[in-house]
Amino acid sequence: MIKSIFAVFSLAILCTACKKEDHHGNPCNSLGQKENWEKYEGNPVFTKSVKSWDDGIILGHSVIKSGNTFRMWYTGGHSIETFSAIGYATSTDGIHWTRYGNKPVFEATPGSWEQSFVGIPYVLQDGNTLRMWYSGGSNSSPEGGKIGYATSQDGIHWNRHPSPVFQSKAGGWYADGIFPGTVIKENGTFKMWFSGAIGSITQATPTSETSIGYAISPDGINWTVYDDPRTTQPPYHFSDPVVKHGAPGAWDVTSALSASVIKTKCGYEMWYAGEIYNVSQNLGYATSPDGIKWTKDPQNPVLTTDPWNILLVFPSVILDANKYRMWYGGFTFDGISLGGAIGYATMPR
Repeated sequence: MIKSIFAVFSLAILCTACKKEDHHGNPCNSLGQKENWEKYEGNPVFTKSVKSWDDGIILGHSVIKSGNTFRMWYTGGHSIETFSAIGYATSTDGIHWTRYGNKPVFEATPGSWEQSFVGIPYVLQDGNTLRMWYSGGSNSSPEGGKIGYATSQDGIHWNRHPSPVFQSKAGGWYADGIFPGTVIKENGTFKMWFSGAIGSITQATPTSETSIGYAISPDGINWTVYDDPRTTQPPYHFSDPVVKHGAPGAWDVTSALSASVIKTKCGYEMWYAGEIYNVSQNLGYATSPDGIKWTKDPQNPVLTTDPWNILLVFPSVILDANKYRMWYGGFTFDGISLGGAIGYATMPR
């Protein structure tokens, strides 16, 4: 029954999208990245603090625009092994950021399912309510795979759902790790593109496989994961990724993860991190008419590492008038310890 629902839903959206035009009046076959990203020359724009709760690493963030203010929620901590809280910052230009106080706005809860780790948030503005999905667990990282949910009116004070709303599933393609990506609300339905893995989701190995899945929910709490009825063998016997890691020799052969998705009149656009184990991790681009069937850009990757970072991850992209704005995470290495910071890039629509 679930497979039939997804099939009908996808066909309906595909037929509708092919009749539409984009906001410039161009045919919808114009969907795709036509320009190049321009990185801000002063990158990174957001770095670790000094002698505070986020003085070791900054990584895993979500940016929205409310009125004339950019608002960011980000993962921070004293080190990559101990980042377990979410901070909040604001900006009027997307470049110069002001932190909220000197403490996080969301922390792990002792004695709960998320007692050791919370992070990698995605925040959706839904009317007057902010909805956040985040990775959490009893380990100090997203390994193990649970996604929590919370709501807020101001982005600072949050009300948590008491239990995880989405978990990894034994025997499947996201058995060992999971964290949220973009969530969009369309016609009353929440749609999530999430990252899942066999093997480690945070530290790739020659045998680990990380891909991007898709799920829908009527309330943001109860989720149904996409299942392609044509696949019946493990690990795809009860669900399927919609963007898989690449084939041998591809730039994303090891991992496809941390999707940032935008819905336009023509369909969906996605930016995501792709990895070759122990070689590189950059950002790629894909398009889809329905959010399920994706075409990777032949020019991938579209954004590569900078002198200040060694790996790229966690793009957060918004379409602001006729300009795309991206805040992307970069792993840093000072010769002693691994850290992270956030860069900024723009591209005309």
